[in-house]
Amino acid sequence: MTILPPIDWANDDPEQMRRDYANLRAELLVDMPADVEVTVEHRVGLKGLHFRPETEAGAPILYFHGGSWMIGSPDTHRVLCAMLAKTSRRRVISVSYRLAPEHLWPAQPDDAVARLRGCLAHEGRVFVAGDSAGAAMALWADAGVPGATLGVIGLYGAYGVVDSPSLRALGPQDGTLTCQGMQDIYNRIGLRDPAEVRDRISPTGAPVCLVKATDDPLADDNTQLLNLIAERPHRVIEAPGQPHAFMHDAARDAEVLSLLKQVVRWMDSVEIQV
Repeated sequence: MTILPPIDWANDDPEQMRRDYANLRAELLVDMPADVEVTVEHRVGLKGLHFRPETEAGAPILYFHGGSWMIGSPDTHRVLCAMLAKTSRRRVISVSYRLAPEHLWPAQPDDAVARLRGCLAHEGRVFVAGDSAGAAMALWADAGVPGATLGVIGLYGAYGVVDSPSLRALGPQDGTLTCQGMQDIYNRIGLRDPAEVRDRISPTGAPVCLVKATDDPLADDNTQLLNLIAERPHRVIEAPGQPHAFMHDAARDAEVLSLLKQVVRWMDSVEIQV
């Protein structure tokens, strides 16, 4: 597992953070599956990467990358999205969005909705998915265009929590996702109240699948989210012993791939019921 070095979210230079993160994720490119075609997505409102498996079946997936709304890009998530496309036999459209601190809240939820609308101009109903900050993006998109999504997938999402048992217990070991670190993230993206992350998520809507990593400082974010979406159809997939961002290792770790396949089976079951 490639580990993100400690970050001072309040003060570090955004461009340097992005370069460091891109270099870290570039180490995984040796794992890119050869049987997934990757092309640059040029369509209006959908700038990013398009992942197409050799054999395609099922509705496409609109994917929002993680990175605390400040770092990350479709490029940093190439292997994860390629493995999602390969395993699900679905096209994955991984989109970019405006990053803080250059673009402050609510640029990010606004872009989430705009990207889904851009996708729907070319596709039928889709799944929306994302990891970490991208999981919130997926839920914001779902809330902004009611009835447009088949389901929402949140991989170890960040949902506006700055103090929790998991943050207190695991944050000091992680060194990056701490109580203070999460507060700094939300401050720097322009949120006076981190709970506004959840205010943009609808208690009703499409079915939701959450992946909760038990060794993730953000594990308890899922508890807060479940309180909000309790009336929605939902499933929680627990990932025992896994840290934050573990899905990036789906191409090299059989246990991680098995968890990804659980997500795929959930998508298949949801689509059958539509």
